[in-house]
Amino acid sequence: MKSLMTNIIEHRKQLPREIKEEQAESIVLSIASSLWSSFARSVSIDTPPEQSENELGFEIYPTQTLAALSNSLILTLVCYNKFCDEINVYKLALEKCQNSQEVSSLVNPDVSFRIDFSELYLIFCESATEPLSMLLLYMLIHRNMGFKNFVLARINIENLILPITKALHDGISSASFKAHYTYLAMIVLLILSEDNFFCRLVHETTVKNIDWYQSDRPLPEITLGGLIILVCVKTVHLNTVKMRVSSCKFI
Repeated sequence: MKSLMTNIIEHRKQLPREIKEEQAESIVLSIASSLWSSFARSVSIDTPPEQSENELGFEIYPTQTLAALSNSLILTLVCYNKFCDEINVYKLALEKCQNSQEVSSLVNPDVSFRIDFSELYLIFCESATEPLSMLLLYMLIHRNMGFKNFVLARINIENLILPITKALHDGISSASFKAHYTYLAMIVLLILSEDNFFCRLVHETTVKNIDWYQSDRPLPEITLGGLIILVCVKTVHLNTVKMRVSSCKFI
């Protein structure tokens, strides 16, 4: 798990397309590709084969980077619940990883491994609009209290929250409703909003020139908290309208 998390941080360069699974230099490439393919097929088992990534909300064939394949393998191992033992050791390892930059004189025997949370945070800021990255972010802030507290302590938290908010807005506003992705973005925001300091910080942070909320009338200036509220209200409204339309068609 430590090696896979390190790959996410250090190996984001796209691999040549001609590299095939059986020709991969790293065992991670072949394992991740095969396991993710199996996992993707199980997710879309009732889905017609002609559906695209936009309709599913998940990317069946992720971008061929070692980071993306490592991300896929982590999620496959963590979400797979049919191990012989009752405890998923991979999920437990993810829950107990700690920040390598945190200096402490106390030895914690429960720590599974240490990685640089600062580098990982920057990666999530860059890739929060990707479904697999969003899912890993959710797993970490939901299960790993150390990483959640690290995120909440960032003074530049708008670098992470803005892409998540935009993903929520784009998901509900698109012609093909990306349910998995939209709900995941909403849950991440709800988990973070449980913290009082986070709520105060987002309402004190100002963002400017938000051109994706209304393309014909950009928001020149608004607090980050106000933008989150606008997007959440719009999400609830559009979802309610779609449910009414579906009910009318059913009747």
